[in-house]
Amino acid sequence: MAEINIDQTAITDEKANINSLIDYYNEISAGITYLYNNRPEGVAIDSVHACANTTVNLEEKIIETRDRLILLENSLNGKIFFNSNTDDFTKIESINVNNIDYSNISEDGYIVQGYTNVGDYTFITAHAEGDSDKPRIYVYNNKTGEYEGKIILTSNCHVGGITYDPDNGLMYISGSGSKIKAYDYNQMITAFETVKNNTRTEATLDLNTLADNSSIIVGTINLPEGSKPATVYYNNGTLYANTFVGRGHGTTYEFNVNYDPTTGTVTSTQTYSYNSPRMVQGMSITNYNGQEYYVYAQSYSRKNKSSVCVYTRNPDGSFHYEGKVYYDQPGLEGINIDSEGNVQAVFEFGDQQVMNTTMEDIVNNLTYEEDSACESKRDSDGSAYDFKQWLKKVF
Repeated sequence: MAEINIDQTAITDEKANINSLIDYYNEISAGITYLYNNRPEGVAIDSVHACANTTVNLEEKIIETRDRLILLENSLNGKIFFNSNTDDFTKIESINVNNIDYSNISEDGYIVQGYTNVGDYTFITAHAEGDSDKPRIYVYNNKTGEYEGKIILTSNCHVGGITYDPDNGLMYISGSGSKIKAYDYNQMITAFETVKNNTRTEATLDLNTLADNSSIIVGTINLPEGSKPATVYYNNGTLYANTFVGRGHGTTYEFNVNYDPTTGTVTSTQTYSYNSPRMVQGMSITNYNGQEYYVYAQSYSRKNKSSVCVYTRNPDGSFHYEGKVYYDQPGLEGINIDSEGNVQAVFEFGDQQVMNTTMEDIVNNLTYEEDSACESKRDSDGSAYDFKQWLKKVF
């Protein structure tokens, strides 16, 4: 979303403009309702419909003016947003993704899994309890915290992580056996926004009911048979897929992916594989203070604390364990770190509100425990051989 420098007078003028439009709209709507219910004899219903077109045009003007106000997100140390429940505008201080309450997911009988942000949207994947129904992507506005709607995916499965690939314009979701599904993001979000604009309410885009969903679901990335990716993450040209094997060590697979939107063809090549930390549920990579960190969300069952586990990477491609931070809340799942070092994550158990912390807090509070590192060296053909070892950090 663009940053616009604007003063208080301009904001006041815009608010006055749209509020007058809303007042006019309400007056005309009331008049049309009265005319419809009390039209004189001989007045055709078509005349009422013609008057109703005026309200449609006004609605469009209201939306256009609202969108201009939304662009003021960084002005005056606050943000302007439209409250659709009250037809009013409010100035809010420091709205960001940690305001998102996603308790509606568990209320629907679904269990939270993956998490990512793309533009003004936050996406949270969730599977039905017992995988009894189609998995979903829940969509939120990460500027206002409002719930926008959901996207219903195909096939009953234990959906996992979600990540966005800006280089190919793809969104990846794990959880279909040994496959990662690739979605054309622009096609999917355009279809979602079309539904939302038509309903003007919380939208539901059901990929199962589309006449043709092949322009949205565009391909799969295949892991070795029997490998089930719990989470995925895209960073700087590489797609990472991590398997989950309970308390044991999983495997991380790295892929190069290419997408040709003109043919709808997705091709992928596995480049490396290596041991991953224990109990990985989410992953993110970030550069903080000149150091690249591999950050893993770890959890296992309702009875155990969650943790964020941190590694750095050595020049030979192996990993160095830096330590971890524990959180009392169990069930840590998807994790996302933005370019400014802000960390957000979601939990499948307990408080259903996005956790908000920073890389500074994590790095400054790391505690060292013996933890089998995700260490492998790479052969020239891209395969990996393991040299599991326990690392001891010297203070």
